[in-house]
Amino acid sequence: MPGIAARAAPTRAGTDFGIVERLSARAIAGAALGLLLIVQFTQVFRRAINWDEFWHYNHLIQFQNGELARPLNTLHVRAFSWVTDLPGNAVDHIVVIRLFMFGCELAIVAGIVALATRFTDRVTGLLCALAYISFPFVFQHGYSFRFDPPSTALMMGALWVLALRPLDWRSMLGAGFLIGTALMVTIKIVLLLPAFAGVLWWRWSEQRFAWSYVARVAATGAIALATAGAIFALHSQGIAGVASENAANIVEGSGSTMFALEAKPYWPIAIAAAQMAPLVTLLLALFPFALWKSTATRPVKVALCGLYLPLTTLLFYHNTAPYYYVFMLPWVLIACSIAMPYINARITASGTAALFLVFGLIGYAFEEDSPIDKQRALIDTAYSTFPKDTAYFDFMGMLAEQPKANPFVTPATLKQYHLANRSIYRAAMEERPVPLLVDDDFQFQQLFAEPYVPTLTEGGVPHFSPDDAEALRDTYLHWWGPFYLAGEEVPAGPQPYRFEIRVPGPYTVEGNPLAMDGTTYRPGDVVMLERGPHAITGPRAKSARIIWGERLRRPANAAPDKPYFMGW
Repeated sequence: MPGIAARAAPTRAGTDFGIVERLSARAIAGAALGLLLIVQFTQVFRRAINWDEFWHYNHLIQFQNGELARPLNTLHVRAFSWVTDLPGNAVDHIVVIRLFMFGCELAIVAGIVALATRFTDRVTGLLCALAYISFPFVFQHGYSFRFDPPSTALMMGALWVLALRPLDWRSMLGAGFLIGTALMVTIKIVLLLPAFAGVLWWRWSEQRFAWSYVARVAATGAIALATAGAIFALHSQGIAGVASENAANIVEGSGSTMFALEAKPYWPIAIAAAQMAPLVTLLLALFPFALWKSTATRPVKVALCGLYLPLTTLLFYHNTAPYYYVFMLPWVLIACSIAMPYINARITASGTAALFLVFGLIGYAFEEDSPIDKQRALIDTAYSTFPKDTAYFDFMGMLAEQPKANPFVTPATLKQYHLANRSIYRAAMEERPVPLLVDDDFQFQQLFAEPYVPTLTEGGVPHFSPDDAEALRDTYLHWWGPFYLAGEEVPAGPQPYRFEIRVPGPYTVEGNPLAMDGTTYRPGDVVMLERGPHAITGPRAKSARIIWGERLRRPANAAPDKPYFMGW
């Protein structure tokens, strides 16, 4: 049965599709969608773990250790903390969680089909879902361990209830529960307010704008808030710190950083996305024209406009990295269902399905080799080499079972520290010993390059303050692969050599004998060094070095070659 806006667009040759052609198009679109989902499912196991997935896995370990201090945006720790008891390391555990995320994506796809069908027809609904999966960033990140798949699935379920079901007490309870739970998964669901407002206006018009419907919507909202409040209260138990203060800080920080009216670091990525998915880009561009030509009622047009508006968040929302499209794009493509027939009129619905499939498979075929096995090897090496509770610096928390001493250094985090003129690394080293640095990101590669040239984030913020860069370059020496340890290179020469220790603890002498603080040490000797200045005395015929740790043995095998991560 045609949907409520189906008559708004032309058909090929100006006539309706015949029943045979319609069934054929439905079969081809469904088969293309199924094939692309099967291909994507193989990526669950093959694609390297993203830095954001490692950071989410860190939350699980922090929660188990009683160190998690964020009650908002961390509900996933309740659902997935059990995976840490499974065999393997973080890579294997995240792959298990990806299976759940893929299930969430299937729910999103089903919602797109159902809601787009409501506005048009089943073939168009399948094509909209195919457009979603074929979009490169969705194909790559639709199953990632992040907030986006579960929050989008929950909100899609809520919208399905509100758009397609009578708003009786069961629908009110169901939609309220789904929205309240989604709010506790991530507070960014507020970005979907226009989509829900437009749909509710349309459904209200179907009730002849009866105030009883408004009361039921208000009751649904109250149920959502009550659900979120109950989950928050339960989830906050066992969270370190004062939950209410932490929640307020998160909301305040999100507002000031995520919604500032300024140039956004991910705008170039949006342009790249448009170029990589030309058919989806055309579909998005056709929406205003299709809406203008539509013969749908005004309330339906309001609903479609509301569903399209999340696309504008690319202009003002900060964190629009590629995984954001998993969250943002479903609603927009549902709205664009009214534009799909304009493409079908040129190449048929079957041709459109084939093109979406081809674009999706091209993206898959040209993906770079996955370093997921390198990630496994590096994590295993770190845990078998360094003592338990060895604090470290890195980008995203790759060694989740060791204490990470710096925050997740995203552009937003660096901007906050930069504006506050605060040190990250020097201050952390003053608080506790941080013997290890893991070079798992471009910023650290550039930090230790010679000559050192300061680098900036996409938003123009320095990756390291001058004090931090000096402290890190003066403290850490390359040890093996991506691992740097605190230490000191001691050059040959007749004069005393003075240096500063920022990481107190045991150090092993390597290379040649050294006279230090009145005692001579031979290679392999271990010396305990306190924080502060030290001196190497006596002449040195050859260079030597001291390295943190008690005779740590480098792995016999060569370190895996970079890269350790895949690009966007």
